[in-house]
Amino acid sequence: MKRTAVDALERRVRAASLPDFTIERETDHGEFWVVTHLEPRARNAGALGKDVGSGTTRRAAAERAMLTGAPAITKRISLIEGTTRAPGCLLFLPVYRSGVVPGDAAAREQALRGWVYASLRLDLLLRGMAEATDGQIDIEVFEGDAATTATALLDLDGPPRFDDAHWPQIVAGQPWTAALQLPVYG
Repeated sequence: MKRTAVDALERRVRAASLPDFTIERETDHGEFWVVTHLEPRARNAGALGKDVGSGTTRRAAAERAMLTGAPAITKRISLIEGTTRAPGCLLFLPVYRSGVVPGDAAAREQALRGWVYASLRLDLLLRGMAEATDGQIDIEVFEGDAATTATALLDLDGPPRFDDAHWPQIVAGQPWTAALQLPVYG
């Protein structure tokens, strides 16, 4: 939505259902991609009015989803979780006017109506994994090609031990170890 339409949208949402709805207006871009609906509202109310296009990480994933017509996930970001923040990612799925994914990127950009997105907290998604395996499996998830403390997305049992600095010593003589690289929605 263009900057000139922000005030009208804010008034419309306030009149319809959310009297305190306020749109985040800090953006370097000419368009606003505003969160107007979400569930569960009680836990996520802090995200209402946020411009998902204002940050480069969120914007890159939303654009990738829009232009490809496929789901896209952000790099690690700080998610709004009630009144606090938690590490995680956002998964964006574009929604087009016709309900059908147009054939090329330019047509997809023109037909975009918005996105459906989900907050992904890996710690919650994989909670209970260590207990389910009686502690016999240790899982660590890193973002990108480097496994470092800075790229750690998840570690079920404390500080990362499977990072690039320690991995060669861990796998030496250990037949039941594996490192997998899995691209997930970009």
